[in-house]
Amino acid sequence: MRSKCERRVLGSPRRHSSKTYGIQYHRLLSYARPAGDSQKPFFWMFVDNLVLEDEVSDAATFRFFETNPLIVYDVQNGAVMSAVQVWGNIPSLNSKYSAPLWTVDLVQLRENLRNSNFVGTRLAKLLKKFFVPMREYFRCLPPS
Repeated sequence: MRSKCERRVLGSPRRHSSKTYGIQYHRLLSYARPAGDSQKPFFWMFVDNLVLEDEVSDAATFRFFETNPLIVYDVQNGAVMSAVQVWGNIPSLNSKYSAPLWTVDLVQLRENLRNSNFVGTRLAKLLKKFFVPMREYFRCLPPS
């Protein structure tokens, strides 16, 4: 018989919904934000990699982020392998080049992933394209 901790580590289902994590993240943001009169840049990003789960998150759930989610697809060899929802105020997220030129049926994609043994790529690799332009932004800032 395995302990409760071992069962949790060895693949038990997630404990909370995306909504719970979003609310907690928003709480952290409210503490981390600089004062209203501060000139310091403050960028944030919330990534929901559970977009392909049965209970697809409703964007209205995350209305307190004051932005619409962007769905980022993991495309390999011309096929969409996975997807994540991203909220944030990073300028490259709002770029017209960040949105894909196609639409994907997430329900069909979820079924395809369940039938295969696909292991998703690392999230950092998928989101790198949004952070690369930030280097130039911070190079232009005067040293403090």
